[in-house]
Amino acid sequence: MTTPKETPRRYHTFRKRAHFPLSVLRINKRMIRSSDREPKWDHEVGANIGLEGLGILSEKRLPPCTDVRVEFLLPGECTEDTELLQADGRIRWSRPCAIRGKKLHFMDLEFTRLSPKAKAQIQRFLDEPR
Repeated sequence: MTTPKETPRRYHTFRKRAHFPLSVLRINKRMIRSSDREPKWDHEVGANIGLEGLGILSEKRLPPCTDVRVEFLLPGECTEDTELLQADGRIRWSRPCAIRGKKLHFMDLEFTRLSPKAKAQIQRFLDEPR
């Protein structure tokens, strides 16, 4: 018996399209190490963000239901004392895509833990005019 393919879920809240640097720090309670044997997850790109989650563009793929911790910097938030935002989340779905001929994966991450400070910064970013 085959399991049904997970279908992309519609967002319940607004997500703003943006491109921002994103790193995956932990996958399923295992910290990512930057050694020759472990893939390095520090060149991912955030593609959209909202209060419920964010979209990730990556050369690597994570399957649905993978728990991850990410850190990211929102556009326009780059000052000397800016801290990277961290969030825990779960990959809801993943699909292949191609951008400028490069094979990538687009993954939807739903936040499971987001600090009040990170939530406030995301809300400020969403409220800014485009």
